[in-house]
Amino acid sequence: MPGLCLFIRNNEMNKKILIILILIAGTVFSQVVLAENMLEILTPPAFISAQSEQIYIVGKTDAPIVEIFLNDEKLFDLLVKDSIFHASITYGYGVNEVTIIPIYSGQSDAVAHKAKIDIMYGPEIHKKFKKIYTPYFFHETKKTDACDKCHTETYNSIDSLSTDQGCLSCHVVLKDKIKKHTKDDKRVCVNCHQQFKDKVGFTTAADETNLCFNCHTDRIGLFSQDYIHGPVAGGSCNICHEPHGSIYEHNLVTPEQILCFSCHEDLEENTRNSRVKHNPFEQGQCGVCHDPHSTSNKWVLVQNSEEVCLGCHNPDNKMTWHSHPYNVKPKRKLKVNVELNDNGNLECISCHNPHANNSDHLLRITEEFTCIGCHTDVL
Repeated sequence: MPGLCLFIRNNEMNKKILIILILIAGTVFSQVVLAENMLEILTPPAFISAQSEQIYIVGKTDAPIVEIFLNDEKLFDLLVKDSIFHASITYGYGVNEVTIIPIYSGQSDAVAHKAKIDIMYGPEIHKKFKKIYTPYFFHETKKTDACDKCHTETYNSIDSLSTDQGCLSCHVVLKDKIKKHTKDDKRVCVNCHQQFKDKVGFTTAADETNLCFNCHTDRIGLFSQDYIHGPVAGGSCNICHEPHGSIYEHNLVTPEQILCFSCHEDLEENTRNSRVKHNPFEQGQCGVCHDPHSTSNKWVLVQNSEEVCLGCHNPDNKMTWHSHPYNVKPKRKLKVNVELNDNGNLECISCHNPHANNSDHLLRITEEFTCIGCHTDVL
């Protein structure tokens, strides 16, 4: 019995010890839980404005993978190395939302742990929005501890910076592309990007249009004629041209056919659905008829419409094969909207669609453009 009593007393003591151990374990476990599911965005801030279509995100997490979303649409999964992840994000004009979600054991914890970055992108950001959206530069004017974890070198002046030593050590993907734009591959970066002295920040040296003219001086004045292509009028050279170089002619961002249709979507639909197509249009040779920058001719044509058409469709140089009058004023009052040139004369495209339609010889036999616009006597 004494042994039994000792056992009972010891058992009560064991319970107390067990309770203490559980409390200690719970405290340790809670600390472990708090340490897990960590997600921190090192750069950029949560609300930024940008004058570039691309930002670079750097973050820290204990998850092995993170999911990247842009405006609620998943872009890709990203592997985390040594607790650090980094990604380049490209977006469109307006307000964009980037969401980063850590993935643990193949599953995301989207509700409890995620980070969001709101980006306002445009060529000019109104000052009232800059109070909310901080102007963003990847190369910040103040060096932070987060930068030191990956980057050990800084450049305190433009004179100390050469492309081979500095920029391309990170921007390796641009190394071969830059040579397509310029042969000055030693200092090409600082030709366009201005570095603040004694700081690590970079900005473009001027607004985009003037920046391009710093080198393309022969183009000054050529892009301000009577008819200006929309991107040129807006000073947005980068809509069509890749500033770091491209595999395509004139450093275009895509081949000419794809590039033009990226804005002129209605014409691309004509290409697909029309029975008859004008050959240059079908081949995507927009530059045969149109100047991509500016001209003194309507529709940014390389010459006036008559000269453009007769440049190909004039086998005897006299148009004797063509019986219908052109380059004359209509003799009758028009009943429908037939296209006339600036002098009020009939031109080739008054009767012919220059791109594509379903009529033989590309004739405008539609509700808007038809022979009865002039020939009302056939009714």
